[in-house]
Formats: sequence, structure tokens, C-alpha cells
Amino acid sequence: METLVTESGPGHSAAIHGLKRTVARIGGSLPLTLQVKAKRPTGKFSFSAPDAKMWATRAAVLLAVLLILPYAEALLLKPVLTRKLAALKADKGRLTIIDRELDFLQTLKQSQPPYLDAIYLMSKLAPQGSKIDSLTMNRRGEVSLRGSVRDAAQVTDFRTKLINSGFFANIAVEEQAPGQQKLNVRISAQWKPPEARAGLTNGPTAAEIETAKTGGKSPKAGGSVPSMPPGVMPSGMPPGAMPGGAFPPGALPAGIPPEILKQIQAAQQQH
Repeated sequence: METLVTESGPGHSAAIHGLKRTVARIGGSLPLTLQVKAKRPTGKFSFSAPDAKMWATRAAVLLAVLLILPYAEALLLKPVLTRKLAALKADKGRLTIIDRELDFLQTLKQSQPPYLDAIYLMSKLAPQGSKIDSLTMNRRGEVSLRGSVRDAAQVTDFRTKLINSGFFANIAVEEQAPGQQKLNVRISAQWKPPEARAGLTNGPTAAEIETAKTGGKSPKAGGSVPSMPPGVMPSGMPPGAMPGGAFPPGALPAGIPPEILKQIQAAQQQH
């Protein structure tokens, strides 16, 4: 064992003095290798590290964006929302006017006398071979029909059909007077109030309307129909003319086209 005498002063420790002697002994041909052990991480997080500062900054920026975004969206979309709100308020004002006009039209429709419905039912339910001389109606619903039929059985059948229609009330046969091969009658009735007629279907069906538009001809085949349904007005018939089946042969009104007249006469002959 050799005792090393070290010089005093900075950089003159025993370890450095020993290293110098070792290098001098081997002649300085071998390099001096120093091994430095890396410091193991202690497992503690420190905000002073550069990476930690960077991620902390990013998280703070993201949080700030999330907090500011709803307010920024409200400020940016405020003009659009203002225009939409003004449009909704304008439409709300129009809805009040529309509701008022709709109520007026409904009241007008309910108070309108059903003249066309009454005429349609009379012509549809009239017996074959009958003739209507006059038909009067007023706004109070009073109906008076004067015409002629073949016999009393047709009068009873016509009155029964009017009752079963549900449209008329107080149906009475006022007069029955025999004539030349016919029976003159006068029938009075009164149509029911609007609430009683609400569930009735008085108008013509879609098939009857289509038949009336085509004049009794089939749109596909182009052939004519030999007879018209009771109460359906043939196409081309002038206003005021009664449909086929309401007049006996020889009592048809003037002004009917020849082709329509042939169809009506053929239908009457079949019946």
C-alpha cells in the first residue's frame, strides 16, 4: 500500500492524482475511459420540464376554446336568428288572418242553402217515366214539387226513397189527380238542418261524374253506353234540361243533341 501525497488547491484531489500516476506509468498509450452512470428517473412529475409545459399549454388553449365557442357561435349567428325570428312573427300574424278567413268560409258554407243537393236527389230518386213540371225551393228549406207519374205505386215508392235518403223531412203528398194515362201529384218536403245533413253523401260519385264528362262513352273502348244512371246529366245537355228518366217519351225538353236524345230514348224503352 502506498500513501499518496496530494497537493492542496482546486483540482488536486486524491482521485485525480492517482489517475495521473496511472497514465504516467503506462506511458500514456492507453486512452482514459470514464464511465458515467445515468441518473435514474425518480417517477415524480415536474411542470418545469419542457414537454410538460408544452402539453399544459395545449390543454389550457383547448379548454379556453371549448368555453368561448358557445358565446362566439351565438355572436356569429345572431343576425341569422334575428331574421328567422322576424319571419316567424310575420307568419304568426298571417295565421291569424287565415284562421279568420277560414271561419268565415266555413260559416258561409254551412249557411248556404243546398239547392244543388236537393235537385240532384230529386232527379236521382224520381221514378222511371215520371215528369217534373215545376220545382220550387226557398232558403228556409221548403220544397214543392209538381209533376206526373204512371200510377199511385210510383208515388209511394218516390216518397219512401225521399225519406230513406235522410236529406228531407216532413214529406207529404199534397195532391193526387188522375189525368190521361198519368197521375198528377204535388209533393212538399223540407230539407233537414245542416247538423243533421253533416254525415250524408249527397253528391254524385266519381264514376257518375266521369260518365257525365265522357257523355256516356268509355274512354278506352270508345263505345257508347246504352243507358245513363238516374240523376246523371249527359255531356252536352244545355243548362236547365232534366236528365234521362225524368220524362216519358214525347215529353223531353227541346235543345238536347241528337246523339244524347237517342241514348235517353233507348234507356226508356229498356225500362
